[in-house]
Amino acid sequence: MATSGDGGRTFGPVAAAPQLIDPKVNGDVIRVDTATKGERRDWLLFVNPASRPARENLTVRLSCDSGTTWPVAKLINAGPSGYAAMAMVGKDRFGVFYENGAKSSYAKLTFATYRLNDLGAHCDG
Repeated sequence: MATSGDGGRTFGPVAAAPQLIDPKVNGDVIRVDTATKGERRDWLLFVNPASRPARENLTVRLSCDSGTTWPVAKLINAGPSGYAAMAMVGKDRFGVFYENGAKSSYAKLTFATYRLNDLGAHCDG
């Protein structure tokens, strides 16, 4: 993981993010609210297959502090899961587009939307 203080023009040093286990597959991170001020300016969502040995257990995580910690996790797909991408689709909804299948993470593509409240927890504020 590497962070940027200038909107992505430059990044700091790369460091391990032990809370974000990964089988070496593409995940995605998005900012919930791109406003520079307000209670949700530091909220991030991260999605990936949360497993070390296999592409499985697609999980969305919420950070309330710009990625320092990831206290909230919600399993989206327990079976085979591959590459995933997200986008906000409203103020309180986000979409996840991901590879998955019964026996292979490459069998089909799925798009599903969720409310931030679906994560089962939220940031204070």
